[in-house]
Amino acid sequence: MTLIGKNKKFNLFIIGLVIINLLQSFLTPVIKDEAYYWSWSQHLDWGFFDHPPMVAFIIKLSSFFFTGGLGVRFITVLLSALMVKVIWELIPEKNKEHKYAELIFFTILFSMPFFNLYGFVTTPDAPLLFFSALYLLAFKKIEEKDNLFNILFLSFAAALLIYTKYFGGIVILLSILFKPKLLLKRSSYIAGIVSLILLAPYIFWLYKNDFITLNYHLFQRKSIGYFQPKFVYGYVLGTLGVLNPGLIILLLIQIFKKKIASDKQSTFMMRMFVGYLLFFLIYSFRSWIEGHWVAFATIPMTILLYNLSVLNPKVLSKVKYIGIVSIVLIFALRIVLVLPLPLKTEFHIQKKDYYESIDKFAADRVVIFINSYQNASKFNFYTAKRSFSVNDIFYRKNQYDLWHFADEIENKKVIFIGAGSSSFTDSTKLVTGDYVKYKEVDNFRLIGALKATMSNPIKTIYSNQAEHLQVTIYNPYTYNLDLNKENTPYQIALNLEKDNKNNIVPLSFEDSQKLMANLSKTIDVSYNLNNIKEGHYKLSIVIKDDYLYYRQISKKYKVEVKSALPD
Repeated sequence: MTLIGKNKKFNLFIIGLVIINLLQSFLTPVIKDEAYYWSWSQHLDWGFFDHPPMVAFIIKLSSFFFTGGLGVRFITVLLSALMVKVIWELIPEKNKEHKYAELIFFTILFSMPFFNLYGFVTTPDAPLLFFSALYLLAFKKIEEKDNLFNILFLSFAAALLIYTKYFGGIVILLSILFKPKLLLKRSSYIAGIVSLILLAPYIFWLYKNDFITLNYHLFQRKSIGYFQPKFVYGYVLGTLGVLNPGLIILLLIQIFKKKIASDKQSTFMMRMFVGYLLFFLIYSFRSWIEGHWVAFATIPMTILLYNLSVLNPKVLSKVKYIGIVSIVLIFALRIVLVLPLPLKTEFHIQKKDYYESIDKFAADRVVIFINSYQNASKFNFYTAKRSFSVNDIFYRKNQYDLWHFADEIENKKVIFIGAGSSSFTDSTKLVTGDYVKYKEVDNFRLIGALKATMSNPIKTIYSNQAEHLQVTIYNPYTYNLDLNKENTPYQIALNLEKDNKNNIVPLSFEDSQKLMANLSKTIDVSYNLNNIKEGHYKLSIVIKDDYLYYRQISKKYKVEVKSALPD
């Protein structure tokens, strides 16, 4: 009877959690990233530019049940509740006998900012938390009993984790590192092979798309490659903030004092927690770390704090007070998110009325946002009309660079909504009171999907002499592009990038050049680097028209600029 009573109590907490998150999902405006992933769900595929496809499938599934915010977040709410049950399964049964077991457990959970945020906001980190917990449970099961069911359980959990986000790979690698004996078992290799088979559609998608997602995360994300102190202390302070400073400091003190139980499961969770945070600490020595990257740490952190609380009254007392203060503050913030306050958070700016006013202003023109895939997605979400995003060299590539939409705007009037580096001089005040820069064009043609390569990539350039280069440009469009410099709006150039600054070097060529539809063209070009300082640069080929700034059409090459030829 006691066990039944405990289950009822736990399930009541779960029901309360689901109700709270459903209300929050319904009342809270969708943020830009959610709209971006929603746009993926409208064009399902085995992969996308930024991440594997899981978040798009989750949103698509949600849309079968609801529209609006719930149509984006419904499955996330359910996965959050299921994740709680999975984490509860990872706690030793003997530690669940405490009189206030469920209350302690949910107090810790509700004190975690990430647990509250990803209980309703749908980004890849939400399913990452669920599938990470599921993977840890499968990992525990296969340790306990090495049978076919547990092998398949582990295989599916690992594959789903990778289908969610690449950070899932860190979870898998750390689990193997801290349990190396599993490498001696044949079942581990069977599970790995099955996981690879399950991942085959995604791997094939990566192959077809030149492994663009891997290249983006490994080489194209903002990373300066050398040490900056602000990256390290920014990571430390950010991690303290997003994981709850009171709880994480309390846990780290207990770990330092070796107060963690010495059983295998507690030791494993402690190593997963510390190992995951150390991984990003090391990475912060060369790159900026986004706060949400450490979301997984909430799972072992919750388990460790719970076990400490039920075994150590002093820790329980501290958790209680930290929890009360945290829950009050977090729930106050959750209420603020749904109120129409004059705040500048993502939940309070550029909502449905903003995009509807842009739609009204655009009239019959196709809307194209400059350097903002998020605004394009949010416009699509709120108006149910197609809009697009075009990037210049000041903005990163994204899913809109993979979608082929030239035929949807060809021979149509378009209106560009400016952002960042756009030099549009026309501006208007929307009915919402917001000002936007814009440019109307009656016949716009895309050029961003052109692909340029160098016949012989250069490694060293001397700035005191004219240089020559052979460039091959492939035109994937159904229309020809005329590069005749006397009557064309198109200009090709080199971009030498260093310290987040772009140096444009025009390319010149002798004859009139036409880029024929669906064909490649090799052009002999010349350039001069007289105004470029010595140093190491990232070089790419770029192109512009009369309306927008230069867009990158080649990969980036590492080059060194020198001022004089060697003797």
